[in-house]
Amino acid sequence: MTRYRLYTERFDNIGALASQRFDGFTLIESRGYWQGAPEDSVIVEVVTDDASKVKALAEDIRRTNHQQAVMVTSEPVTVEWALAPTDSVGPLTTGPLGDEPMYTDGWASDPA
Repeated sequence: MTRYRLYTERFDNIGALASQRFDGFTLIESRGYWQGAPEDSVIVEVVTDDASKVKALAEDIRRTNHQQAVMVTSEPVTVEWALAPTDSVGPLTTGPLGDEPMYTDGWASDPA
């Protein structure tokens, strides 16, 4: 898996824009500087293996926010989940591809 961070000026509908491409992401409000001037900024953080969706979101943000560029950084990450015991969330099921358990006791790791 890869963690991507997209850096942009803050605008009101960034969450709605990101939701069109990703089910889950994090918005981090920040204070950035561009050419020496401070600006209200936001970092969109998403963990995925689909780089094309990240690039498409960066272009959506750039176009919507009328920016010259949106910076995107990436780094490989190991993903682990603290999952609820199966008896509290229902029966054990499989992931979208039918091969990975979605609910187990304890910790589950991304196979990557």
